[in-house]
Amino acid sequence: MIKSNDVKTITAMAICMFLAILDIHLLSSSLPTLSVELGYSLEETTQVQTSYLVAEIISIVLAGILTTKFGIYKVYILSIILFAIASFMCLASLNLEMLIFSRAIQGLAGGALISLCMASTYLIFTENGQQLSVSASISSLTTIAPILGPVVGGVISEFISWRILFLINIPFCVVALILMKSKLDSISVRDSKFNIPIKLTLLIAACFSMVFFVLEEGVKYFWSKEAMIILIGSLWLTVLSIKMESNSKVKVVKFELLKNTKLTSLMLMLMIFSMTHFMYLYMLILLGNDLFDMGPKDISHLLIITGLAQIISSFFVPSCCRKLGMFTTTAIGIGLLILSVLLIDIDMNTQTHDLFIPQILRGTSFMFMVIPMQNMIMQIPSAENKVFVSSIFNIFKNLGGAIAIAFINTLIIFATLTYQKASEQTVSNENIYRNSQFINSSLIEANFRVEQLSSITIINQAILFLSLILFSMLYLTQWSKK
Repeated sequence: MIKSNDVKTITAMAICMFLAILDIHLLSSSLPTLSVELGYSLEETTQVQTSYLVAEIISIVLAGILTTKFGIYKVYILSIILFAIASFMCLASLNLEMLIFSRAIQGLAGGALISLCMASTYLIFTENGQQLSVSASISSLTTIAPILGPVVGGVISEFISWRILFLINIPFCVVALILMKSKLDSISVRDSKFNIPIKLTLLIAACFSMVFFVLEEGVKYFWSKEAMIILIGSLWLTVLSIKMESNSKVKVVKFELLKNTKLTSLMLMLMIFSMTHFMYLYMLILLGNDLFDMGPKDISHLLIITGLAQIISSFFVPSCCRKLGMFTTTAIGIGLLILSVLLIDIDMNTQTHDLFIPQILRGTSFMFMVIPMQNMIMQIPSAENKVFVSSIFNIFKNLGGAIAIAFINTLIIFATLTYQKASEQTVSNENIYRNSQFINSSLIEANFRVEQLSSITIINQAILFLSLILFSMLYLTQWSKK
């Protein structure tokens, strides 16, 4: 029996988690508007996105040690308040520098909200059936955020103002604070005498944030030699910092938990799954923008089909997990994903109705994969390690998304470069980057569409390839025997 206070608490956390994920993508389609209003180039304005993402990954990395020291309840309340204050600062920003700073603070709060919500679901609800139902409900809400983010942001920026995007957060944060209950403190493991290893913590946070920063920004420089050196160096330092943590008595992220081969396999599957999710999402946005000449409002109508399929399927996926098992449910999800890719035949004659069934299959497959995968991962650790595993979960998930977006951006930019060279246009970084924006591309000539469609076809083939890898990994892990 689920108690009313438990429902209120998890509802508050789900609201904040939804806002934190939504705000990652909210400004992606509003950058040109920001660029004009604040008087900066588009390339400079993208730092608003980068600052949020980098700050978010830092707080995700630190979530485990902060809750060990101060407890989940205190960290969560502080994060909600900080998120609301940062949203107001974004709303009131008069220049780009202030907006970048405010977004960084918002990202710090948002990353903590994401990690703590997921972990607390499995601390508040201890029965497997309750965990499945609650996690499915939260997943249906939060997984639609990346779909709504770009299109809602584009529509509001176009017809009202980009500042309204931040105003919306504040009343929801107030509601979350009212609903939040202090029971979280009694179910979490807290050690007030725990001393945070400052140097090791800063090193790990800096290394991970640098990796994500290069994945986000490297494409702007066409993956130059310098960008690749920084990326490789960041990866090497990240591995070194993980090794240093393994030799330390006090842990920061507890990567030693990945010594569990089942957990490691599931995390790698999660990363690949995240790559397919973001590739499919932005492939639809590209199709709507470049093939169907859609604006943000029309693209939102296109994407909502996938979102509705996710919400509807979340009601019966828990039952499938209980009756069929996690292994079979996930296999069905991967099968549906493969089928959705095979049903998409992309060419200049493709119509929106041709995407209807693939979108339903894709939305359904998402829930059939993410719910059992998340539950399998979160049931492995003990109570005191659930926040740490939640942090690792979100690191792998975000890494998969970052790799996918970097891959897509690279394809689009090189397609733009090829078109501009073929049409003897002036090639410049600013023009190429501006024309590569998903929902704001200004090049709609037929030849450019051909270049973009070739990129979309490659993305679709990449999703199929990754889906087959997922299917192979699923059987290799042999979940049903663990």
